[in-house]
Amino acid sequence: MQNEERFMSILVIGSVNVDTTYNLENFPKPGETISSLSKSRSVGGKGANQAIACQKLGGDVKFLACVGNDMDADFIFEHMREYGVDTSNIIKKDVDTGTALINVDKTGQNEIVLDHGANYAITIQDIDDNIELLDECDILILQMEIPQEVNEYAIKKAKEKGVFVILNPAPSEFEVEDILDKVDLFVPNENEILRYSSKNNLKEAADELLDKNVGSVIITLGENGSEYFSKTEHIKQDAIKAKVVDTTSAGDSYIGAMAVMLDQKKSIKEAMEFATKASSKTVTRKGSGESIPTIDEIM
Repeated sequence: MQNEERFMSILVIGSVNVDTTYNLENFPKPGETISSLSKSRSVGGKGANQAIACQKLGGDVKFLACVGNDMDADFIFEHMREYGVDTSNIIKKDVDTGTALINVDKTGQNEIVLDHGANYAITIQDIDDNIELLDECDILILQMEIPQEVNEYAIKKAKEKGVFVILNPAPSEFEVEDILDKVDLFVPNENEILRYSSKNNLKEAADELLDKNVGSVIITLGENGSEYFSKTEHIKQDAIKAKVVDTTSAGDSYIGAMAVMLDQKKSIKEAMEFATKASSKTVTRKGSGESIPTIDEIM
């Protein structure tokens, strides 16, 4: 990650949605109609949330994504700029902007339904057309809310250029077998890592992925903290107790915070501690990007 000519540190390639969130007492049962306690609209998508987290937590970030040519796209541009995120590499296409319907119950747990929309319109050609972003970055963050072939191509190009790759396998709908050896940091939650392993034990699952030459693994465990695994090190990071309001962006906040610290050449332990502070603050507030704290709030 050393290149004195580089001036942009973190690149996020991924999804951006308009989220509509309903706050509920309890989730509806099949066939049941219920009233919400409140409703809100915000910018979301794992890619956007992670870019927002990087920006708010002190990182230098660019964001490559696709939106539609519609009013939802205008909403996204306006709000991403309010967060300070550079929108010059968000591409408009003649499809609908991605959207998400999020139900949040009184415990802060959520259910999310996605319409990928323009997120699935991003192409390999879009990566090539913006290849200078990979030339200028030290860290690349990816998720799985864009086409698999685009992720695979971006990872391939990143490794050719010596970029550190962080992959958040969410949602866990695609296979990762062919790209694990090009991923420096694999960040699943407890359910996602079991999707990609034949083991039922978290340590054994992480070891299995390490045997497939992934660089390292961090498993996020919600109220149980997080665990780091490499071939030489194991770190357990406890969670910070918080009054949970909404967990929607907790994982994205964690990943953005982690990237910012690694870009500042902090140790994994220091990065995990900082990321835990960020995610624990995030869950105490409603919403997607707006729930993510600024660096001043957690330092």
